[in-house]
Amino acid sequence: MPDQESKLFVVPTIIPPIMKITRFLALALCVGVFSACEKDEDEVANNLHHQWKVYSTKTVKRGGSEACAYQTKPSDMDFTPGENCQYDDVYDFTNTRDLLITNGNNKCDNNEPATVNKSYERKDNKLIIAGQEYTIVRLTKDTLILDYCLPLAPITGFTNAKLGMKLVRNK
Repeated sequence: MPDQESKLFVVPTIIPPIMKITRFLALALCVGVFSACEKDEDEVANNLHHQWKVYSTKTVKRGGSEACAYQTKPSDMDFTPGENCQYDDVYDFTNTRDLLITNGNNKCDNNEPATVNKSYERKDNKLIIAGQEYTIVRLTKDTLILDYCLPLAPITGFTNAKLGMKLVRNK
């Protein structure tokens, strides 16, 4: 009888280590799958190197130096845009140094060239395009929101304006 009891107790001591190993492997697999998905999303979100079509532009804030200090929120650019000569323009960031802007059929003036090449550089959440600094407010796989500060003519009654620009990925 003692032999049967010892055999009964041997089985339960073997199962828990197997269950622990199985649980550990299942957990490791889940962590690997979810972290891989998260990494892919981050890589897509941080990838500027696509063609982006201008969706909307907006003066977010006018004023003095506080206008330039204003931090544009993505919700500032959530509106249905009206007609604008820039809304068919495409910004091509596929080259890592040169931005190619293709001006669409809706020209802002009669002398507007079909394409414009500008140098650019990205530094964290900043883009310097032909010497003008832009802040990347949001960058996802389908949306790019930029803002920049622009000096205004004294006749406007303001010295600066913060401008927002929303671009969508050109498919």
